[in-house]
Amino acid sequence: MNSKRLLKNVLVVFLALICFSSCEHRLKSNPAIKNGTLENGMTYYVLRNAEPENRIMLRLVVRAGSNMEEEDQRGVAHLVEHMAFNGSEHFEENALVSYFESIGMNFGPEVNAYTSFDETVYMLEVPADDPEMLKTGMLVLRDWACAISFDQVQLDKERGVVTEEWRLGRGLNGRITDTMVPLLLKDSRYAERLPIGSMDVVQNVSRERVVDFYKTWYRPELMSVVLVGDADEKVLEKAIKDAMSDIPASEKRIERPEYSIPSHSQKSIEILRDKEQPYPLVEILEPLVLDKCLTESDFRYQMIIDFAQDILNQRLSDITATASSPWLDAACFTDSFAQNVSFKALAFVPKQDMFDASLKLLLDEYDRLCVHGITSEELELEKQSVLSSIKQTYENRFHVSSASHASQIVDQILTGEPDLSYEDFYRITTKSAKSIRLEEVNNAVKELLSDRGTLLLALAPEDSTDVPSKEVLYETWRNYQSPVALEAKEESKLDGQIYERPKTKTSVKTKTRLSDLGATEYVLENNVRIIFKKTKFVDNSFVFYAGSQGGLSLVDDADIPSAKVASEYVSSSGANGISSTDFGKILSGYNVSLSFDIDDYDEYFYGWAASSDAEKLLQSLSAYFVKPDFTDDGWERVYSAYKTSADTRGAEPSDAFADELISLVYGDSVRHLPVNASFLAQMNRSRAEELYRQRFNNAADFTYIFVGDFNENKLLSLCRYYLGNLPASEQKEEPVWKEVPFPKGIKSSVVNRGIEPQSTVYIAFGTDLAATGAKEAWLDSELIDALASLLEIKLRESLREDKGGTYGVGVDTWISSMQTLTSPRQACVHISFGCEPGREQELIDGALSVIEQLQIQGVDEETLVKLRENYRRNKEVSLKDNYWWLGQIASAGISNQRDVAFITDCDTVPETISSECMRSLVMKYCPLNNYITATLEPEN
Repeated sequence: MNSKRLLKNVLVVFLALICFSSCEHRLKSNPAIKNGTLENGMTYYVLRNAEPENRIMLRLVVRAGSNMEEEDQRGVAHLVEHMAFNGSEHFEENALVSYFESIGMNFGPEVNAYTSFDETVYMLEVPADDPEMLKTGMLVLRDWACAISFDQVQLDKERGVVTEEWRLGRGLNGRITDTMVPLLLKDSRYAERLPIGSMDVVQNVSRERVVDFYKTWYRPELMSVVLVGDADEKVLEKAIKDAMSDIPASEKRIERPEYSIPSHSQKSIEILRDKEQPYPLVEILEPLVLDKCLTESDFRYQMIIDFAQDILNQRLSDITATASSPWLDAACFTDSFAQNVSFKALAFVPKQDMFDASLKLLLDEYDRLCVHGITSEELELEKQSVLSSIKQTYENRFHVSSASHASQIVDQILTGEPDLSYEDFYRITTKSAKSIRLEEVNNAVKELLSDRGTLLLALAPEDSTDVPSKEVLYETWRNYQSPVALEAKEESKLDGQIYERPKTKTSVKTKTRLSDLGATEYVLENNVRIIFKKTKFVDNSFVFYAGSQGGLSLVDDADIPSAKVASEYVSSSGANGISSTDFGKILSGYNVSLSFDIDDYDEYFYGWAASSDAEKLLQSLSAYFVKPDFTDDGWERVYSAYKTSADTRGAEPSDAFADELISLVYGDSVRHLPVNASFLAQMNRSRAEELYRQRFNNAADFTYIFVGDFNENKLLSLCRYYLGNLPASEQKEEPVWKEVPFPKGIKSSVVNRGIEPQSTVYIAFGTDLAATGAKEAWLDSELIDALASLLEIKLRESLREDKGGTYGVGVDTWISSMQTLTSPRQACVHISFGCEPGREQELIDGALSVIEQLQIQGVDEETLVKLRENYRRNKEVSLKDNYWWLGQIASAGISNQRDVAFITDCDTVPETISSECMRSLVMKYCPLNNYITATLEPEN
């Protein structure tokens, strides 16, 4: 045979094998996602997903953002996004938002958009039970794609709204951005095209240039539609085709330019001193070259990098937890600016007068890791953590929200990286994690920050004496080497036992069916009360709460600061002789989370666990209940953090404003004392320990609530071992009402702080309420939430849409109570917004005028429909949520309420909402003869 032909045949076979191998290991998109391309070039993706039930997520992805702007259009991409909500071919000004509110969807959470450097993404959510709602939602996406009106009057109004959004981003963060962007994004398009743009352009750009951008870049070949939700794929696909197919194809297709950050080998350093920066903060950065994750090998390599970063962070956390730590916190992380722009970073916040020591120790620890590598124990702990987490994710793959799926598909569109199915994700992650070797992670460690990075950025208070000069700092960063040999980290084996299982389990004294809650109550022989509610909302997982009445209300005023830090003291110390960091390491292979605190009227444990890891949660609770530790390291960590907060209190204008609000509303009440010098002086280590032991000393005074998917017999058996053997007595505590009465009359205050042209307005109302029955209290709570929705709608329409005076209005409402049937109550309504200096009083008057009109005229039917439908749709989702049920059972369970069928009632509140009802609520909770206004205005 001809030798050349033989070699050629061998080469063909070899190349075929290479191709086959490469194709075999390429990552594949989730096959459940159906995609296609319309004749006009627009692509689409649909996925059926029933979490939450009866909801469909709609996304319009435009692969054009601020990088596509011309010099005289800087800010126009973002302005176009705003104008999409202000009139189109089928929706007049503000009609779009009004429609979605009428079907129970909220502007913000379910109707929103964002603009970035390379993309603009529009997001909607609609109920799935009415085909017309999906049709209308798609009509909106269609109008956004090709038929935004750009009405001149609305455009001029929206200039003000965008300016107010820009204003919110000013202050210290704005000045930091001004400093960082030219350094991080040097010599790139990104440095010149921040999405917020130039306010000079936003205020003055012509309608013609705005439309030019829209017509140039909003074209079918640059757009994708994503539909994910509780509907058949064929229905979703048809909805897209019906709405989008008539959009004409581009006469001449355009190629979107791609931009990147040029590499810079030159090392640079910058120190930003600012009077509003509360403490020093240092970041050492290096641009991250992002290769697309397209193969299993790419995926595995990224996991190796993640392993290295996680292990370094664990080492830094171990140091942070010690009394000798020179820093308050230190971390290694990756920060993303845009799809193609990311940075690797090492950062730290030094303790007072410990700047130099912190920087040198951080460099030492990174050098130690680079020289000696990680230990086999560290690698094993990281593998356990990843494997347990991915297993839980996989087991709940059918409960992933449609919003999450939609986000993952959007990422695929923008990055070109496949959106894996959860089956593939689990398989590849598990295989990769198990196969990662020690030497691979050791090699990756050196890539976390090669050659100590390319940029050091230090932020410091203006008068800080601890931060050295640029020259000294540069010398340390580039040339410091440890004066002593860096030793390898010693291997250390942890005992995996958090708390030994008691030898006997307590018997069950009573079992009661709580039919109104769909739950079962067990009382053990030691009088511990347990409530189980089984659901199938999330597989193999439950949420947990254990609460006892009393809390800070049973603590003397002089001890309040000590009591407030008591739980942090314990969590920083550990339990049962196990340090806080070792506690986390022992639990790294389990899906368990547990926290605890002392609140105003109760003390509690709160967390979740995989049902298979329930024993670890109960062991953790038992350890913190019976054997909490109070160590030197723990107190030093807590005290240092609070000392830094106290010492720097007032540096930021928001601190001074918050202090003034606290003074106006609560006077000199120590229970509302901010973390300042007085708070710090009253923190007492021994009292913190005593108060923790007092509040967590009687297990029978707690109610233990489990909501989720678990084997009831197995979980009850574990509870009988652990909860049944906790120290308990028959003593029951009752909380004491400690709320400060809301001030009488009209009070106002102005705080002049800050150097940026930005103001903040705060309006507060407070109403004392009498005790009432359980159902009445529930109805009051539900209706005050409806009041918040009403005020948000009306104030947005007036202050944002009509006056262009603010980017957004926040309304918070709540009713404070002690969760007892004899408890007095206090209702609060707080309104806040940012604005241009000089317009504060105008907008305060505007807000009060809106309230006055509601008190006089009541509420129009169109708005009432929005409130009713919003309640129904929110309740629809809540009834399928474990955390909602946990909150409801906790409220009823702690006060031992039995007749609580009303909590699942979906009709009473909508039927109660009327013009007269809402008018009465506004009069009751927003009295115009009794309120507080406060404004934060610039110094000059």
